[in-house]
Amino acid sequence: MVEGAGYSVMGGQRLDWEDKDVFTVPTWTFCEHVNSADRPAFLFSLSDVPVMKALSLYREETRSASISSAFVAA
Repeated sequence: MVEGAGYSVMGGQRLDWEDKDVFTVPTWTFCEHVNSADRPAFLFSLSDVPVMKALSLYREETRSASISSAFVAA
């Protein structure tokens, strides 16, 4: 997390974050990020998708339409 405050829900568990926090989302875990502050939040995100595809290990599961994985404001 570059800047901001909020929380992420990963695998049904809530993780609160703020400026300069670092966290990882376990592989094969759905994640939702929520900005709970009154200012913008800037999340720097990396993905291992290119490596997993190159090793033929990439898998993807879609979520139901009623659940969003987008960055949302609280």
